[in-house]
Amino acid sequence: MAAIEFPDQMHNDHQPSDPIRVDPLFNEAFIRIFGSEQSKGIARSLINAILDAVGIDPIDEISTIDAEHTAVDGSIRCKSARFDVQITAKGSIVDLEAQRHPEDIERRSVFYASRIISNALQVGDSYKDLPRVIVITLLDTRPYFPDNESFIAVQQPQWIEGGQSYAGKGSVAFILVELEKIRKRYTTLTKEVLANELLSWLYLLTTGFKSGPEVKELANTLPSIEEFAQLYGFAMDDPKLNRAYEDYHSSILEYNSLQDFLARVEREAQEKGMREGLEKGLARGLEEGRAQGHEQGLEQGLEQGRAQGHKQGIEKGLEQGIEQGIEQGIEQGIEQERNAIFKRLRELGVDESIISSL
Repeated sequence: MAAIEFPDQMHNDHQPSDPIRVDPLFNEAFIRIFGSEQSKGIARSLINAILDAVGIDPIDEISTIDAEHTAVDGSIRCKSARFDVQITAKGSIVDLEAQRHPEDIERRSVFYASRIISNALQVGDSYKDLPRVIVITLLDTRPYFPDNESFIAVQQPQWIEGGQSYAGKGSVAFILVELEKIRKRYTTLTKEVLANELLSWLYLLTTGFKSGPEVKELANTLPSIEEFAQLYGFAMDDPKLNRAYEDYHSSILEYNSLQDFLARVEREAQEKGMREGLEKGLARGLEEGRAQGHEQGLEQGLEQGRAQGHKQGIEKGLEQGIEQGIEQGIEQGIEQERNAIFKRLRELGVDESIISSL
């Protein structure tokens, strides 16, 4: 095997002042590495390692590779569906995507597949000439299936008849590879990674590309990674690509800073709202407490006043009744005493309904 030439940024003596090391999953870098005529070997190696993991037959030798270089070099046979890398082999077309946005992954994949299928048949072809279409998405963001430990998922059409499901003829397949699970699970190059072709590729794309010695060790196990290192080096030599990545990196930092700012504003607003709510609640509680206490005190005072006045009235009525009974008779004395009692109660502010009930 020929010696591998690594760009300076892949050495372990990388200094903070060096240019930012470009992530190979960055769109422009990804299509440079996997989307050129020189990429046929590594593209086929990566794709077949993925297909083998989900039990799908491998692709044959690649005949054509179409890639969309959107931000750096314009376009190479640009398609309106904005494919990253489209690969044609005998009987198969593969769309290889590097995505950092989990939103609408399923619909996006269906859209890509439908565009490929609609463009696959030429005048004079029949439906039996339709190729097998495979959409592979390398998802480099939060997992789409966070509760599942597996990092790879496949979806294929199925027939359901009488409660039984039957696999289709393999005309369309959607494969999702969740790279964040790989990044968290394999933080260092292990024997398990080196022993598995797919794990070697995924480790290289997520972590291993940062270390020249690790790339060499991977290449000793998987020869096609030598081609990856060379194409990665070519991509890194392009100053326009580095500027594009720096702009992207800066935009991510700005976005994260904005999210932190918005989170802080929301947190402070919530804290302020809680404080104001507590203050208003206490004030309202005190006000309602005073009102309720006043009302209860009034009721209690009226009740006690009525009882006391009733008692005093009886005593006074008896005394006056005896005196007036001698002069005017017992009946007139009682009537006068009742009137005197009611008058006194009115002077005390007793409600008329209470007086009437006596």
